[in-house]
Amino acid sequence: MKQNATTYSQRLLRGQSPSYERLQARLAEDGSQIDADPLALHCGWGRLLIGHTYPDPAALAQDLLNEKPGERDIALYVAAPQQVLAQSPQQLFLDPSDTLRLWFSDYRPAHRVFRGYRIRRAHNEADWQAINNLYLARGMLPIDPALLTPRHEGGPVYWVAEDEGSNTIIGSVMGLDHQKAFNDPEKGSSLWCLAV
Repeated sequence: MKQNATTYSQRLLRGQSPSYERLQARLAEDGSQIDADPLALHCGWGRLLIGHTYPDPAALAQDLLNEKPGERDIALYVAAPQQVLAQSPQQLFLDPSDTLRLWFSDYRPAHRVFRGYRIRRAHNEADWQAINNLYLARGMLPIDPALLTPRHEGGPVYWVAEDEGSNTIIGSVMGLDHQKAFNDPEKGSSLWCLAV
C-alpha cells in the first residue's frame, strides 16, 4: 500500500510546476534545513542567486543590486517577488518566465542516432572562445570561465555541440544540478543559456 501511495503522490507532484512553496513544503517534510548563508553561484556571465537561501526580500534585493558591470544576476526560487521588487522598483526587473521540469525517471532517449555532431563538455580555451563567439553573435553576455563556481561546489557545467566533420562548435548550453548546488529535495536540474 505504501508503494502505491508513493507512486500516486509522485504523479500528483509531476503535474505541478516547481515552485518556492513546494520547495519549502518538501524541506519541511524531509526535516531539511536551509543553509544559513545565502547562496550565489557564478555562471561566468553573472550569478544565480538562490532565493530561498536568503533570510528576507531585502537581503535578496540588495544582492541583486550588487550586480557587477557587464554581468547579469538572476534570482531563482523567489518566494515573494513583489516584496523583492518593492525594495528597489526602479532598478530591479521581474521576468515573467516560468521554469519547466523534465522528470528524468520518465525520460526515454530517442531511438534514432543523431549524426553529424557530438555533445561534450567544454574543456579548453578554444571551447570557451567558441561559446563566447556564439553568445556575442546572439546578443548574449560572454562567459569568463575563471569566474565560474567550481563544479564540486555546485557550479554549472557547460556543454557544447561539435560538428563531427569540421570540429566546429555549433551550439552550447549551461546545466545546473540543483541537488548538488543547493540540496534541492526534488533533485531538479536546469538548462540555461542555450545558443546555436
